Amino acid sequence: MRTKASLLGLLSVLWCWSAAQTPQLRQVSIGQNSIALDISADGQYVVGGTLIESAPRPFLWTPSGGERVLPLPAGAHYAMARGVSNDGSVIAGEAYFQSPSYRILPVVWRAPNYQPQLLNVPDGAGNYYIAGVSGDGRIIAATRLGANLEEMVYWQDGVYHRVDSGRFRAISRCGNYIVGNRGSVPVRWVRSLNRFDVLTDSRDAWYPFAVASGGSPIVGFGGFFGYKGIYWDPCGVISLGDFNGQSVELYAISDDGRTAVGWLRGQPAIRWKRERGFLDGYENLNVTFAGLLQGRTLRSAHAISADGRYIAGSMWVGAVYFAFWLDTAGL
Repeated sequence: MRTKASLLGLLSVLWCWSAAQTPQLRQVSIGQNSIALDISADGQYVVGGTLIESAPRPFLWTPSGGERVLPLPAGAHYAMARGVSNDGSVIAGEAYFQSPSYRILPVVWRAPNYQPQLLNVPDGAGNYYIAGVSGDGRIIAATRLGANLEEMVYWQDGVYHRVDSGRFRAISRCGNYIVGNRGSVPVRWVRSLNRFDVLTDSRDAWYPFAVASGGSPIVGFGGFFGYKGIYWDPCGVISLGDFNGQSVELYAISDDGRTAVGWLRGQPAIRWKRERGFLDGYENLNVTFAGLLQGRTLRSAHAISADGRYIAGSMWVGAVYFAFWLDTAGL
């Protein structure tokens, strides 16, 4: 026979479970034209910034604490946060300087005070673009660009390393796999082996933009006649096609490789799920989560948690857009 206390306890558990399974959509930043660019493995730390240099607002956001604006390095007029570690303690991005000459330099913000610190770089020209941060915060990948200069670089525990010519675009949460391009050839670099794996020898231009924690699968986009979603797994490269005849860009993948997010170029945020089929797996997130929008439109999705539950990007609110965090609750 159930007691009154046990019944109340059961109801409490059921209520908590129900509340936890309810999808939520949250605006992340109050900065206009802001975008979320990375999310921690558990979905509880989001970083990004505004896309307007005249209104700099690099940020760290959590569901419990809200937005925390990250300070600019001394002399910088703009900065963008692009990568975050699993526990939110390490954030990496770029700082933009106008004088004495225009430079873009790598910056890291570390807990608890998140004061900016420029990363060590070699002498000489070049601008640095952060590709991401490993889950433990020890590895930061980037591309160094300049006149006749295109280099893959990374920092391990603050020490600078040059890998080869080319561009890094994304790093796995484990930090051992970094994907990018050498010229037009998509590659995966295995850090522990100092080895490049060519992802495809297709003549089309393919761009890998996300890699699962174990180094595979990888997603991105490319093609000469309108971008199509691309999926690399141990069996090879698979074209995911476009979405209703419109170009697709995929920017993030769950750790199991079964869910990816991105956008239709210049249009709504999308999600791809492998269980729906390779060429039928796209969905418009504005349709799936229409009940949460209240007049807003999910513009782009750039980050996803390890389990695929949490998604971050930017959404239209009237004529401007703001960074968002979406808890899909498994839907």
